[in-house]
Amino acid sequence: MFTLSLNYAWGGLDPFGYHLVNLGLHLLCSLLIWALARVCVSDDERRAPAALLAGLIFAVHLLNTEAVNLVSPGRLVLLSALFYFAGLLCFLKGTGGGAGAHPGRRGPWVALAVAALGAGCLSKEWGITLPLVWLLLRVLFPPEPNESLPRRGWILFLLPALAGGVAAGGVLLSLGPRLLEQVSGEAPLTHAIMHVGTEIYVLVLSLRLMLIPLPDWLNHDHHVLLMPWSDPRVWMSALALATLAACAWRSRRTHPLGALFVGLFLIAQAPSVFVPRAQLMVEYRNYIPIAGLPLLAGDMLSRLIRSRPRGGTLGAVALVFALAFCSVQRNSTWRDEASLWTDAAVKSPQKPSALGHAANACLDAGRDLAFIESLAGRAVALDPECFQGLTALARVRLKQGRPGESEALMRRALVLPEGSEFLDRIWLHIAFCRSMERDAVGVREALRQSIRASARPSAETWFALGLAELMTERLAESAEALQRAVELKPDRFDYRMKLAWVFEEGDDLEGAQREVNRVLEQAPACAEARELNDRLKSRRTARPETDRR
Repeated sequence: MFTLSLNYAWGGLDPFGYHLVNLGLHLLCSLLIWALARVCVSDDERRAPAALLAGLIFAVHLLNTEAVNLVSPGRLVLLSALFYFAGLLCFLKGTGGGAGAHPGRRGPWVALAVAALGAGCLSKEWGITLPLVWLLLRVLFPPEPNESLPRRGWILFLLPALAGGVAAGGVLLSLGPRLLEQVSGEAPLTHAIMHVGTEIYVLVLSLRLMLIPLPDWLNHDHHVLLMPWSDPRVWMSALALATLAACAWRSRRTHPLGALFVGLFLIAQAPSVFVPRAQLMVEYRNYIPIAGLPLLAGDMLSRLIRSRPRGGTLGAVALVFALAFCSVQRNSTWRDEASLWTDAAVKSPQKPSALGHAANACLDAGRDLAFIESLAGRAVALDPECFQGLTALARVRLKQGRPGESEALMRRALVLPEGSEFLDRIWLHIAFCRSMERDAVGVREALRQSIRASARPSAETWFALGLAELMTERLAESAEALQRAVELKPDRFDYRMKLAWVFEEGDDLEGAQREVNRVLEQAPACAEARELNDRLKSRRTARPETDRR
């Protein structure tokens, strides 16, 4: 939140500054991958090319695009990864592990590693797994006997590891069942076990996505939340991961970077396996687990370059440029929300959520209505309970002048689980539908529902409610709603003018005069305010004579 607050203070809501900071954080993470490769590669002749290739591959890998482009969740992931990678590097420097470490005082590196652990935990939950990766690094890259960390120095590592384990266990015991209940509606032990099996299957999908990024990116949602262990996909995924882990462990001495890739992937994904979440497949969650892949790829390519200099160099350069080209092409789809979701819908034509998101984004961008209707209609046809498809089709029907059908679709979306997050917007849409049918009472009730469902109702919603109350001749309620709108946006003199008019209708001449005076301060040339001011003066002058009579 601190870095986002700084971005807002410097550039407001302009996305350029946010993306610039995200890109800078990504480059810093790539530099840390480069530094880690220099420490982990044992061969002096291969260390420089391996480190360069590892940093470049991490920088241009397609799977990291989402973390860099998303503003809020991406910032958290990038900051967490920055501290995570710094903690790994400082651990190797502080314990004397790795070929690139140098003898000397270990205390500052140890202190920096522990500080990075704390900062990483504050950034995102992945930080609690850092001590486990420290233990893995200790096994894979043991220090020389004369460079080993003193026994008292290990206390600085073991205490955070113990505290992190206790904290993680407490979170799983207290929040796990509650989160599963929020996600699936129920939280029995059997469902928790089934959810772990589902997450194991998702781990295999994530690993495949790292090695072979498929063209249906952005919308990788795996909709089956609870898969039974009798499902072949679950137990085969568990068997594949166990086999991969066993092979990596057996080859830890001959291929330590391969074991690091597998270990880092499994350890960093552990919180996602045991903490339930609604979106099972999200690319930015792989930002830290993928870190071992460029280290392994850099090491393998450097070996190829050493054995076959010309062919290996050409192959490495071709790989980096191919990844960079694909990343640039993919980034072009992130220029706006409409192009992003349209690309996802084209590449995932059988996924209702992608079609629905694309339809809503194209509506916001003012694209062709017939094309939007086809996207939304296809989403609802594939899944009659697709929230995005229903809301998009409802908005299309409203633009086509069919408020009855639009309201019916929105009421179908209202009862879906996703509808609880957008109650205020749904009721606001229903209010528009009621207004097109000239149902003032229906408009008023829908707007009141929208305000109840919103934590911070907008000034526009309060103003619309004030107009609806006025149409039903409820002057006191209209004045109250309009006053709320004026409090939220005191510079809107048109709101004040309407409030002054309502005060006049309710025979509150003092209140009307007060609002007119403020309007004249903001807009002295407003003819409507001058006219109302003259009328109020004449009414106030005539009132004493009426009272005497």
